[in-house]
Amino acid sequence: QDMRRFIYRLTEKGIALAPVLVELVLWAADHEATDAPPDVLKTMRTARPDFLKQVKAGWRATRPRDDPPKPSR
Repeated sequence: QDMRRFIYRLTEKGIALAPVLVELVLWAADHEATDAPPDVLKTMRTARPDFLKQVKAGWRATRPRDDPPKPSR
């Protein structure tokens, strides 16, 4: 059995889109039924900066050790 698989990992550019994606989720929830958990939607609305910090912290925590840091400009 072939156990190979590709694991997709967001880049720094990808995680930088988190604020935009939060806005899209909230917009969708305001206009359509959604499967987003109500407690998550509430946190997105009432504590957006903290929510985004948690998302980014989770992303950093799963960063592979051999993933080079972003070069400074």
